Amino acid sequence: MKQVLLIILFTAHIINGYSQSEIEVKVNIVVDSPKDTLLFPTTYQIVFYTANDTFNLVTDGNGVLEMSTEDEQPIIALNQQYSYVVYEGKQYLGEDAFSTFVEQNTRIIRDLKPVHFVCGKTYSPIGFKSNSLNLTPQGKKDFARLSVFLEEQENVILELYGIANKSTSGLQAVAQANKIRDSLIFEGHFADRLAINKPRRTDGESKVGFSILSFDYTPCTGGSVVNFDKASDTIVETRCDSLEFIANYLNIQEENFAIIGIYTIKDNRVEKQKAIQRAELVRAKLVELGVNENRLSVTTSYHKEPGLDDHRDWPFYPLSYSYEIGVYILGDY
Repeated sequence: MKQVLLIILFTAHIINGYSQSEIEVKVNIVVDSPKDTLLFPTTYQIVFYTANDTFNLVTDGNGVLEMSTEDEQPIIALNQQYSYVVYEGKQYLGEDAFSTFVEQNTRIIRDLKPVHFVCGKTYSPIGFKSNSLNLTPQGKKDFARLSVFLEEQENVILELYGIANKSTSGLQAVAQANKIRDSLIFEGHFADRLAINKPRRTDGESKVGFSILSFDYTPCTGGSVVNFDKASDTIVETRCDSLEFIANYLNIQEENFAIIGIYTIKDNRVEKQKAIQRAELVRAKLVELGVNENRLSVTTSYHKEPGLDDHRDWPFYPLSYSYEIGVYILGDY
């Protein structure tokens, strides 16, 4: 397993009566690869977060990124809080946070610590136009990166929070955080991966940040079936078989879809009619959730139910289930 090391070095000119303006801050982020990979130089992507901006940086071939207050691009400064995330290509490796706060009597401070690959706080600002629910151009890019991050890191659970300031009330900050959450849900991310926390106050711009709560989310492999209770014939939604999730998914696709009711007794008009009614009910629910009705057709499909000693392949659940797959959805080409 790779290990990420952060070296922070504060250096002051050794003169009498120095001031903080004379302190030089050097930050080295080192991705320490296993010895057997040293013959194959690898660069790593560092997403670096300051209080007001996000920087996409790259290590050298030895996995080292060096930054200083003397650099032409002033990323590092004294008395600030920072965080960063490390990737190898699109693979998440780790993250950490650090600060450059010093006391007046500071001369030299060295801090070397490994990043253990556990949950940590990460701040990624998504900018809004002042006192509105409209993203800035950079905010749109940061939102897109967050959506891709959630797609690639399927086990992540996020906490979103708005930033309140002189021009943005607490209520507006919450509304902005909910706008990001709703937009992520619209893009197909599950709602239970996205929590909202109370606003944070700062003198900065109107933005929404996020914290990683955990890496304990179990991603779904379903999303194209609708379950029905066997006894009452009503829809049974689960986290992975959710009408809202299906609607969000259909809305970001371009093709039309067939809503297919399942019946299990061949040449039985009552069973086939029940399958049609189930499919029509699902179609109506999806239209209510914003799917264009012209993109949805209703049909049925016969599936022979297995015998008691037969293996119950899809679309059949074990007999112990109180619900069954009543409808599934496929692209209608």
